[in-house]
Amino acid sequence: MSGPLNDITVLDVSRVLSGPFCTMLMRDLGARVIKIESPRRGDMARHMGPLVDEKSGDAAYFVSINRGKESVGLDIFTTQGQELLKRLASKADVLVENYVPGTMAGLGLDYASLKADNPRLVYASISGFGQDGPYAQRTALDIIVQAMGGLMSVTGEPDGPPLRPGASLGDSTAGLFTGMAILAALHEREQTGAGQHIDMSMLDCQVTLMENAFSRYFATREEPERLGSRHPAAAPFQAFETSDGHIVVALLTDDEAAWARFCVAVGLRPPVCQQPPADGQPRRFGARAGLCVPYADCRGVANAAPRGWHTLRAGEQRVSSGGRPSGGTQRHDYRDTPRHVGIMA
Repeated sequence: MSGPLNDITVLDVSRVLSGPFCTMLMRDLGARVIKIESPRRGDMARHMGPLVDEKSGDAAYFVSINRGKESVGLDIFTTQGQELLKRLASKADVLVENYVPGTMAGLGLDYASLKADNPRLVYASISGFGQDGPYAQRTALDIIVQAMGGLMSVTGEPDGPPLRPGASLGDSTAGLFTGMAILAALHEREQTGAGQHIDMSMLDCQVTLMENAFSRYFATREEPERLGSRHPAAAPFQAFETSDGHIVVALLTDDEAAWARFCVAVGLRPPVCQQPPADGQPRRFGARAGLCVPYADCRGVANAAPRGWHTLRAGEQRVSSGGRPSGGTQRHDYRDTPRHVGIMA
């Protein structure tokens, strides 16, 4: 595969998701990725069903994040395996691992040990809580860092329990940040000639995702709450029910003309659509109940004001005609997905 990283060789000594997700993205950018696996069972993800097919024995989970990689069976917990990995690392540009901190050092395979033979090596370590600190030796999985990082506390319905989002954001976000850090380290290597060690904490990545939740807290001293699909500072900005699915509508502006066009497009009538021009977005957010009740608190748009918005497709057409963003909540079969190049690819 050709790409901007086609002169880069990556050793993937990681397992399951966070590290493999990072190295998959590097492979997509053209890097050669050599995946190091246990010669007996391989990566644990190979066995996390369902299987792609019985012949290969590989799980869909594994295939989804290891495309295009070369695989080598190598037991790094044996002396022979350690020597072989050192030889591979002496010629590699990048090494990615996600063992509990201290594991690689105990095997003589940490950055300090490998850089002696390859000072240009960029060595990335992904762990739950970083290489040092009070939690360094604790193991972590995706849902653990999502909970501890605060993401689950703001995910779900107001009267429901904290929820894990439907994707593994604890792992994949760490993989994204690690990939970004590796690219920065490779760029710096062009200036200095030296590699470096990257210490990536999954928890730190989750805290970073909380973006303006912390800022809102420090500004208001009010603890962020679970709001379902709604937005804490904009309205309408959520999913609404139709007879054949849910449509997501987002209005992020204090332009009264834009608000008026939206009202006309979807059929909103007074008093919801009438606001003094000076009130703007903060007033609409403060009166969110008035905006959302006609949609969210009824059991279908058929009971609400907008005629012609009883189906998902009709709703998308009406909102789009008002120049506002909208989209249906897509199920994973993608049968009705628009023929968008990026999705279909």
